[in-house]
Amino acid sequence: MGNISSLENAALDDGIEILDMLNEIPALESGFENPASNLQPERFREYLKQCVSLSEENHVPAGQVRMTTYWLRIDDSPVGISRIFHLNNFSLLGEILNNVAFISYCIRPSERNKKYGNLILKKTLNKAIELKYEKMLLVCSEENVASKKCITNNGGILGKTHDRQCHYWVKEHSNKSQS
Repeated sequence: MGNISSLENAALDDGIEILDMLNEIPALESGFENPASNLQPERFREYLKQCVSLSEENHVPAGQVRMTTYWLRIDDSPVGISRIFHLNNFSLLGEILNNVAFISYCIRPSERNKKYGNLILKKTLNKAIELKYEKMLLVCSEENVASKKCITNNGGILGKTHDRQCHYWVKEHSNKSQS
């Protein structure tokens, strides 16, 4: 029998197993930022409220970008986190981005090397397409061979490299063939 996978929005009623996963992921690793690393249980609900609030267009504080957080679950156990940053009129390296989904993702260390990186990226790209994005941006370090492979496996095309960071673009039609 195969594993059952799901990509779920962060929710206020998420359980302590999410906190355990977040605490396993370093605060900064290969460009992925985890502000919940080493988060204490008494602050967990506050973190979830922030995740939910930032996903709602009319609740994003000035100077911040709307962001939707997802958990990848395998057989109901959380194995990874992904985010879609909803970019409109956003400047990146001198280029103005409009209606672009910037995607980041990470698999908890104890669940790596099981192809979950490909799975979480595929599911997150599909979420971005459901949200009507036609272009998705992913950035990873030049040294992150696993992420580069996941991105290209999911239709990513290298756009440019800047400060040892590879900028990949996925267009809606290039990801559909990966479904």
